[in-house]
Amino acid sequence: MNNFATIIEVQTLPKVTYYTVKLTLSGIENMETEFKQFILNLKSNSSVRSHYSDLQAWLTQRIGYDKGAVESYFRIEKKATALPPRYSNVLVGNKKNPIRLYCFRVNKNIVVLFNGGIKIENKAQDCPNVSQHFESANKIAKGIEKCLSDGTLRVSEDKMKLFFKTEFKISL
Repeated sequence: MNNFATIIEVQTLPKVTYYTVKLTLSGIENMETEFKQFILNLKSNSSVRSHYSDLQAWLTQRIGYDKGAVESYFRIEKKATALPPRYSNVLVGNKKNPIRLYCFRVNKNIVVLFNGGIKIENKAQDCPNVSQHFESANKIAKGIEKCLSDGTLRVSEDKMKLFFKTEFKISL
């Protein structure tokens, strides 16, 4: 098993617990988690500052404090999902947000955040900025679904946390 993901808790807010993954590819562990890479790549990009702030508002305020991970907030991207939603923005009116943060919505209270970028093509698969993250997110989402199905990854009784063994790995 040379390619795998390990799950790491990012933050627990009143309505949601966020997780991310750290990838190990060809036996080499990435230095940063997928979500941290996403933040580092977009945080300093002045051309999308308002869109990045809007995405942060979705993650923190709308999902984290107000409503939880409501299914309609997430774009379906095969097995994975993406934020922000299509229909409206928290901060910038109804402007289209070109940022895509790929993730996996386990339930209304648990979301696993992956990586993403600035989408410049109609289809994620055709976009040089996000295609790699789209494909990776779908592989990881498929692995998470399998682990939830076979019981190696479990959801707590209050549906706010994931339970797994310390050495738990998602095969990619």
